[in-house]
Amino acid sequence: MSELFRNYVVCFVGYSINDPVLRYMMDALAVDRMLGEVTPQAWALGDCEPGQEHRKTIEWEAKGVTPILYEVPAGSHDHSALYQTLHAWADTYCDDIQGKERIVDNYALKNPSDSTPQNNFVGRMLWALSDKSGLPAKRFADFNPAPSL
Repeated sequence: MSELFRNYVVCFVGYSINDPVLRYMMDALAVDRMLGEVTPQAWALGDCEPGQEHRKTIEWEAKGVTPILYEVPAGSHDHSALYQTLHAWADTYCDDIQGKERIVDNYALKNPSDSTPQNNFVGRMLWALSDKSGLPAKRFADFNPAPSL
């Protein structure tokens, strides 16, 4: 388990905060940290009813996991937001540089202060702009009018 966390970025999909498998893995990671090992951050896509974001974030972080919360309407089992997110990620990654340039096109002219934890388009822009090819950054630089920093 330690090797997994040491060598890869881990994102849990389909686990609840109280899932025994998740608890087991995070307990093992906590032991490694207590022994002085540096371990990367673990992530999880987690469901959240509207208005419960703060509570859910605290629960996940108490397990040593940074949550990426998606909305599930109160009293339902509608995980369509998770599926939409996974499809959007897949589309972006499959398109490689064009996917990153599409992020620049979609968000370059938005006001950065409008970014929220639920729609962190600034984080997506930073990810796209950091591409080593420089092509998404060039696309950003070529915008007219110049985007707000």
